[in-house]
Amino acid sequence: MPVIRLLAVAACDEPPAAVVPVGDPDAFTVVVLPDTQIYAWLYPETFEAQTRWIAENKDTERIVFVTHVGDIVETGTAAEEWANAQAAWDWIEDAGIPHGFSAGAHDFRTGGVTGRDTSCANFDDIDCDFTEYPQNFGPKRYEGREWFVGARRPGTATRSASRRAG
Repeated sequence: MPVIRLLAVAACDEPPAAVVPVGDPDAFTVVVLPDTQIYAWLYPETFEAQTRWIAENKDTERIVFVTHVGDIVETGTAAEEWANAQAAWDWIEDAGIPHGFSAGAHDFRTGGVTGRDTSCANFDDIDCDFTEYPQNFGPKRYEGREWFVGARRPGTATRSASRRAG
């Protein structure tokens, strides 16, 4: 019976050299990245260190999928934060690791917007206009990839399928 490991990559100055391997040869790893908004905002080098470690260890750790569970950026309208997130995520992309995202509250436009549409959340500082999220990590980014299945309408989450080798 295969063993599935979930690996949450924590922030640290130096990522671990390796994670203790599981003895089962059928084991594989799914990496979960939550709440990177502070890294995208203030510590992009930490965000990049996390994703670089994932990419560099995809074979030894048998990483078959990376999921980001939302709050990629701190402020949904901050172009620099989206650029930092894109730069960090390039490690995952370049390594060819299947992955997916869900939009978090911080990924929507926030604060200072007159006439906000708050129907999507029970926060009064959220604007349900999340234009920047789909432009940066929406479904168009993944079209044509064999592991991409689709996206939740209107693009706030992607669906992916990953096949484990062996």
